[in-house]
Amino acid sequence: MQRIALVEPNHSHEEVLFPLTELLRDRSDVYVVAPQTLLDVDLMRGMSSSCHAVPYINALPATRAGRIVGVLDKYSAIKKSMERIDPELIIFNSVPTLLDAALISLYFGKWRKIQVIHNFQNYLLPGAQLLYKLFDGNLVISEQVFRYIQEHHPDFHHLDYVLPIFFDGFRVENDAEPGVEMGKPDYLTLGVFGAIEEDRRNYHGLLQAIKQVAATSHSPRFRIYLAGKAPLWLQQEVQKYHLENIVKTFSEFLPFKEMFGLLAEIDLVMFLIDDSVPNARHYNRYKITGTSTLVKAFNKACVSSTDFTLDDSLANRCFLYVGGDIATLLKGINDGQLTRKTIEDKMAACADNAEFSFVRQQERMFSMISTVLQKS
Repeated sequence: MQRIALVEPNHSHEEVLFPLTELLRDRSDVYVVAPQTLLDVDLMRGMSSSCHAVPYINALPATRAGRIVGVLDKYSAIKKSMERIDPELIIFNSVPTLLDAALISLYFGKWRKIQVIHNFQNYLLPGAQLLYKLFDGNLVISEQVFRYIQEHHPDFHHLDYVLPIFFDGFRVENDAEPGVEMGKPDYLTLGVFGAIEEDRRNYHGLLQAIKQVAATSHSPRFRIYLAGKAPLWLQQEVQKYHLENIVKTFSEFLPFKEMFGLLAEIDLVMFLIDDSVPNARHYNRYKITGTSTLVKAFNKACVSSTDFTLDDSLANRCFLYVGGDIATLLKGINDGQLTRKTIEDKMAACADNAEFSFVRQQERMFSMISTVLQKS
């Protein structure tokens, strides 16, 4: 079997690293090289014993000069692991910056390399395409992003995509119980998933909309779950306006098993991205939001602003609101215009998408690997 090293240089993107491991593990000999802290995360601890976990210590020095030295030391440590493993191919789960791309080309020049690109816009900077070409293959993790780049930047060659989604087999093997009390049938549950950062989603707009509805309704017919570690300002805002019965927050990182249990039970997944979000212009053009991956993997109905460039494959299962007008959507739920029956009818009309299957994505993955390894 081919020896493939799957490398994550930082404590990040385990939600991509794990599915990629699953795609690779039964058709290759996989070595997952990552910081020990990442391998200790609950999701990664569940990796199959058929994969080889190769940890390294990734310290984060406090000073800028120390950080630069730390980056060099990190790639030196990873290179030592590669010398021991001697893989036929290295797949970099993330290449955070152009500096990382340059260092990877310097340190790992003798190995075939594929990179997973999370922020393709970085390669549009002057001269950056030269770094892009130093990789033997380049992957984005969305069919929507792939099509956009093909259409608007056809000069970027050796580009493909794979969907690192949590497939049916994973959900069966990790049959998680919901981590929260979901029981009442007379209200809808909406979830926002991911790191709670203001440059990623319009949390302020959501809270404002909830306050508007709560001001005119004693018991709104919805509950909102913010499935990420809530910063202090968010917790204080919820308490200040007495929204605890409507908005559920978590003071700590939500373990993946618990998050998946919550995701399986809620009625609607919210993208919560509109033009007030700085990265909105890049989503589904040059980068993805992890929400798309979750909706595809768990076959959920979703809610989106008209500002957000929605995946074509999700359009038929999505309810829309205009711009940042989240309040209109919530009022529609509260007034009974959007109900669980409405959601069930919309989902019943959606055909299964074969593109979201394990077999299809594994075929895509190994097709690219074969192409890279056959290069002269």
